[in-house]
Amino acid sequence: SSPYIADGYRTRIKEINEFVKFYDPALKFHGDIYTSNGYVFGNTKTIYGKINIPQISRNEYIIGESSIEMYSMNGLANLYLNTKSIEKDNFAFEDIKLAIGAEHDSIGLNLHWGNTTSYNNGFFMLDTKFVPHDNDSAPRIEVNISPSQFIFGESTWQLGETNISYDNKEVEIQNLKLSNMNQVLNLKGYISKDTGKLLSFMIDNVDIGNINRITEPKGYEFGGILSGSGRVANIYDIPV
Repeated sequence: SSPYIADGYRTRIKEINEFVKFYDPALKFHGDIYTSNGYVFGNTKTIYGKINIPQISRNEYIIGESSIEMYSMNGLANLYLNTKSIEKDNFAFEDIKLAIGAEHDSIGLNLHWGNTTSYNNGFFMLDTKFVPHDNDSAPRIEVNISPSQFIFGESTWQLGETNISYDNKEVEIQNLKLSNMNQVLNLKGYISKDTGKLLSFMIDNVDIGNINRITEPKGYEFGGILSGSGRVANIYDIPV
C-alpha cells in the first residue's frame, strides 16, 4: 500500500471492572475504554490516537468522561487531555483541558478548567527546558511559569510570572507571587544544600477563611487574617 495512506485502527476494552476488582475493588469504570480513531504514517514518522475513557469513581471521588489525544511527528509530540469534571463531595473542577507539547529539550504545559459560569475556573501555563550541565550527567531544569489565574467562588487569585530552576544541589525560586487584591503570598530564594542560601517567604493580609470551601464539609471552619515573613535554610534534604 502507499506510504501516504494511514493504517487506521480501533479498539475497545469491555468489562474493565472484572480485571480492576482484583487490584482495587472500590475503583469503578462506568463504561468501556475505546479508541475512536488512530493511524500511523510510516514515511513521516507520524502517529495519532484518541482514547475515550468513561466516568471513573472511587468512593467519594468521581472523574467524569475523558478523552486523551496523542500526536507525534518527526520528534514533535503533543498530548491533549479533556475531562468533564473531577469531583469530591460538593467540590468540583469542571471542563478540564490539559495540553502538553514536547520537542527536543523542552516541554510546554497549558492547563484550563471551568468557564465563566463555573464556581472554580482558571488557567495555568509553564515551559520547561532541560539544559546540559557541564560537570553533571543530570541536566539543569529551568521552568518558566507564565502569568496565570485561579478563581474560587468570588475570589480571583493571580500568579505572576515565575522562574524556577533545579539541579542536584539546589532549587532557585526567583519570585513566586500569588495575590488577590490586598492578599499576597510571596516566595523567593533557594532550597539548597548550601546552608548559607536562604528561602524567604512573606504572607500579607491573607484571609484564612479562604480554605473554608474545602474544610467546611468536614466540619471545620476558620477565620482571621494572617500576616508574617521569615527565612529558612537547610531544608533541601527534608523528605516530602
